Amino acid sequence: MSFQWDTPLVEGYRCRILRAARPRESVHSERFWGLDVPEIGAALGESRPDVALIPGWHSVTLARALWACRRARIPTLYRGDTHLGLRPTGWRGAVWGARTRRLVHLFDGHLSVGTRAREYLTGYPPSSPAVALLHDGQLVWMMERRQIESQGMDAIVRDLTTAFDQHCARETAEKA
Repeated sequence: MSFQWDTPLVEGYRCRILRAARPRESVHSERFWGLDVPEIGAALGESRPDVALIPGWHSVTLARALWACRRARIPTLYRGDTHLGLRPTGWRGAVWGARTRRLVHLFDGHLSVGTRAREYLTGYPPSSPAVALLHDGQLVWMMERRQIESQGMDAIVRDLTTAFDQHCARETAEKA
């Protein structure tokens, strides 16, 4: 799905593109070697950020970033929303749990979804991107990743507008 950002994502931030994307590269969690950017270590060493936000260890590039930060004594934050319900069963689950505990401890801090968001979104597996409408603390409407990725921007805007009008607009107008 092709789209254009309506907000400059790196404006006001120092950024550096290490190399152009290559055909068939992927950051999908099932493909550890799907994106390999060995230059990440040198770039982190040269830029010396105050902290590095690393969204996991499911790709060789993320693992390289974590090790480079540890070598350079750059603090790291893990940002993840692992769906623990997908943990393998049997002996694989025990190995998965031990590996996860070991890897999480390599980070200096953690950012996660949190208890309240989890309670609001019960029944919906983690999905990014996703949009949720809450009314009086209750989930009233949800657009999941598969719904976002399967339609164009105009349809997404239409669905969001309809959901807002249906669930929120009347009360918003009454408060005004």
